Parts: sequence; structure tokens; C-alpha cells
Amino acid sequence: MDYILVLGCGDIGSAVAHQLKTNGCQVIISDNRFPAHARCEMGFVNAFYDETCILDGIKATYVDVPQFQRNATVLTCSIDVMHIMSIAKPRVVIDARMSKRLIATPPAWWSCGMRPLLIGLGPGFTTAQNCDFAIETARGEFLGAEVLGSTKVLEGDPLTVHGLSRERIVYSPSAGVWHTALNVGGTVSKDDVIGYLDAEPIRAPASGTLRGISRNTAHVRMNQKIIEVDPSHQLKRIGIGERPLKVAIGVIHALKKKHFL
Repeated sequence: MDYILVLGCGDIGSAVAHQLKTNGCQVIISDNRFPAHARCEMGFVNAFYDETCILDGIKATYVDVPQFQRNATVLTCSIDVMHIMSIAKPRVVIDARMSKRLIATPPAWWSCGMRPLLIGLGPGFTTAQNCDFAIETARGEFLGAEVLGSTKVLEGDPLTVHGLSRERIVYSPSAGVWHTALNVGGTVSKDDVIGYLDAEPIRAPASGTLRGISRNTAHVRMNQKIIEVDPSHQLKRIGIGERPLKVAIGVIHALKKKHFL
């Protein structure tokens, strides 16, 4: 049985997993036990907290022990990646962790005999150096295209909404455990205390609707996005977004071209 392993349950990794499952693949998503991806309603993040969730008609189930047989759902887990590799023996691994400013380090298994196809998504990937090929995730004409050299470095600012770009987003000032009673879709006013990172209060950066907010008890890295406010109250916040979908379609196209699907 051929599995495909996706690293990262953020909106892009989840969109890729969704499209793979739609195309009949057996899919595993690996991430931290309590992932902090803010756009949790636009991916399979909630499966890590609620055991199951549904994203645009595709169900994901969390498993805490290796149970890699044929499944009707996307499997999500926090099992050690090398353990997954040894048990599930995936044919393809897709790194969708979106490290942004870090150069991806080639995994140990990539240079040994146990070597599935490795696809890199987002900044920090160079074909033949730390992946077999990469897919562009930066907005623009090459979004979703296979990259023969290096993917674009992270540049520019987040989407501007009602004149606000970075001003509507909170990046964690430190690593810690996030606590909040709010959820995606809630309405906030600027400077409201909307949660605590350990004991530090975190305030709303702007007034509007929460497009993204890390789930309560999320384990947060330093400088990770934990809050995204939509001052227009109109941005999509539930289901697969346009950009993640284009990336996912690009992955499917590349896999079909290489006869992996």
C-alpha cells in the first residue's frame, strides 16, 4: 500500500493532503501534538485537538499509535517521522512546514537507501540539494509551479486589508503555551486581551473578525503567527483558501507528470 506523508498541517499542507485524498491516495499528516497554525479552520489542525475534523468534505482522524492500513480518512499524527518512515514506508514525502526564513535541512533518510520522493514547498528549497523538486508558494504568476532551481525567498508583507498588513497580525514574542477562550470567527476590538502566552497577555492588534487564532493549549514557537484579524470581516476563514489550493493542484500535476499518481 502506497502512502504519501505530508509534513505540516497548516493551510498549505492540509490543502495538499485534501487534494491527494481526493485523488485516491492514502495520506498521513505529521505535525506537533498541539500545532499552533492560526488558520485552523482552513486546514486539518482541529483533528489534533478534537480527534477528527472535516475540511471541504474530506475527514481527518488523529491516531496516537501507528495504524497505517487502508483508510477512508486522512490520518493525522505526531508520531516520530523516522518511525512513520519505517512502518508506513511512504512513496512520497511532502515538506509543507513552511519554515519561511530557514533553509531546509535534508533529512537523514534522504541520503540513504530508504528514499521516497521528497517535495519541498515554500522558501528554503533547492532542487537536488535538499529536495527532489520544489513547488513555488509565493503569490504571483509562478504560484503552484514546479521549480527547477530554488524557490523564492520570503519577501513582502501580508495581504493588506483596509490599509492594514502586518498591523493586523500578532507573531508570538516568545515560545510558550497559548491560552485563549476565543475561536476563529469571533469579533475583537483593538487592544482587547484575547489570550495569554504562558502568563503574558496578548492583545488584539486591530478591530475586526478573527480570521486566524491558534487553538487553546497550542505549543507556540517564537515569532510564530498566532492571531490574524480581518478588519473587513469579509476574508475567507473556513475551508481551503485560493492560494493553498493552487499549490496543492501544482503538487498533483507534478506527481502525475512523474507518474507517481
